[in-house]
Amino acid sequence: MASIFDKFEYGGHGVAESTLMLATKSGGHFYNVVGTEDIDNGSVLQNPTPEKWKENDYFEAVKAGVKDKIVLVLTVPKIYPEYTKLMQDESNFYNAAGEVMRCYEVYEGDRFSLSKDAFDTDAEPKKGAYVKVKADSYKLTTDTTAPTATEAGFIGYILKVNANGTFDIFVKQNKAV
Repeated sequence: MASIFDKFEYGGHGVAESTLMLATKSGGHFYNVVGTEDIDNGSVLQNPTPEKWKENDYFEAVKAGVKDKIVLVLTVPKIYPEYTKLMQDESNFYNAAGEVMRCYEVYEGDRFSLSKDAFDTDAEPKKGAYVKVKADSYKLTTDTTAPTATEAGFIGYILKVNANGTFDIFVKQNKAV
């Protein structure tokens, strides 16, 4: 969570889980990225390019376009034990503007989970829905029909809804088109 509490609100921030992603194993990449605005975990960014490299091994955050290859924002939450139980909820965590966040490269066949708050407000996540980048947003959205391989760079599919309300997403495609 941003270390400044001047705009703290309980909940409402995206939560993501990456256990079944190649980038969490020894075969994938992750990037340190800094944005100019607050960004939730579970958000997506354009895959970093050398032109966006800054100093000290971090890149500038760029919103992904519909046809871009993406990375998943998933910083380890900074939640301290002396916080109250309510403040320890992971949905209180976000990556504040100017703070370094961790982003994982997304590979075809990866599986990750997102909370409802990680989706754009127009999304209707449910089992069997397709997932794609929301234009001009850091969030993903859903569709009832599959986008074609040339319409969307990232295409995901919601495999199931977990007991805790998160959505398991299977990555069908992630490339710039």
